[in-house]
Amino acid sequence: MGQQQLLLIILSVLIVGVAIAVGITIYNTWSVQSNKDGLMNDLNGISSLAYGYYSRAQIMGGGNGTYVGFDVSTAIKSNENGDVTWTVSGDGKSITFLATSRYGFGTVSTVMSNQGILTNFVFTGEF
Repeated sequence: MGQQQLLLIILSVLIVGVAIAVGITIYNTWSVQSNKDGLMNDLNGISSLAYGYYSRAQIMGGGNGTYVGFDVSTAIKSNENGDVTWTVSGDGKSITFLATSRYGFGTVSTVMSNQGILTNFVFTGEF
């Protein structure tokens, strides 16, 4: 083989190697972002259930103006994205949610007030 052919083979191998490395990086970034989006969606769903509970009268199975006693099924708390836990404040007027990635990417926490608004989002880990 001539020198030109060897250089073309080496160049081709380098280009394929770089393309594979870039593809792996893009896939990993996409995985983290996809998991973050899934956890945010889970938080939105559970928080809407919590606010529905807060707003409903006690006789109808609600909290009658408090988050104390709020609970949902295990299937909603834990899924392929991760696990969601929450803590109700002492006065029952706010609730803090914590979503933890099932893949170890990190956590998302937020606080919901008695007006049903999610605030103070805190992302940890790769998020």
